[in-house]
Parts: sequence; structure tokens; C-alpha cells
Amino acid sequence: MRGFGTRVGVVCILFLLICGTGLAGDRGLAEVSGSLGLTSASGYYDGNHLNAGGAFGFNLGRIAHLFGEVNYMPMGKVSYYGYEAESKIMNYGGGLHLRIPVNEKVEPYGLLSFGLGQFKDKISYLGDSTQNNAYFGLGGGARI
Repeated sequence: MRGFGTRVGVVCILFLLICGTGLAGDRGLAEVSGSLGLTSASGYYDGNHLNAGGAFGFNLGRIAHLFGEVNYMPMGKVSYYGYEAESKIMNYGGGLHLRIPVNEKVEPYGLLSFGLGQFKDKISYLGDSTQNNAYFGLGGGARI
């Protein structure tokens, strides 16, 4: 379960950014948001790690909101058997937020997201390596 805390932190940041991009409902309105925080990780990269990101979105109408996002988290440097390693996590994604207006007090919504997560290592005796992971997400909820 190496890196579990880091993954949880990244997922939490993504969740907050995605929720923040769908607040307005006016057609043609663009939105921009940013985040800055700390993520606690255990394993090879023990400790707190700064993370930063941003999201942008564009309302296609009262119902649909298209968004994109990017996040960055430097993991720092560690030593493996006398060799130095430096790592960072990058996330690039986007999606569609669909509102279902029922009335003024309740607004259910659905969310479709997708993207690419990258874990980049620079190890003194091996050089650079990159691990790419695609993600796809479905979600929903209601504004009350």
C-alpha cells in the first residue's frame, strides 16, 4: 500500500476542484479556481507534501459545464541504498458536470471525469522514469 496517503490526498484535491468548477449556471460564463494544500504520505515519501492545482470551466448552458484541471505535488528527495531519488506527481484531467434542475431548492447533478496521472522519478543511477495512469470517474449529488 505504498503511496496510499498520497493517492488519497490527490483524490481529495481533485474532488474539491471538480465541485468548485460547477457553481455557476449562466451560459457562456467561464470559471477559474485554484488550490494549495498539504498532503500527508507514508512509505518511501513520509511526511507532508505541498500540492497546488487549478481548474477552469465553461458553462455550455444551464445544464452542462465543461471543465479541465491540472495538479502538481513535489514528493521531495529520498535515499535508496545510497542513491538519491526525487519524485513528483502531476495530474491532468477534465470532464463534464451535468445539472438537473428540479426546482429552486434542489438541484441534482451528475459528473463524468477522465484524465492522466503521472508519477515522475529522477533516480541518480537509473535516470528518469515516468509512470502514467489513466482514470475515469462517475459521480453525482445534489445541491440543496
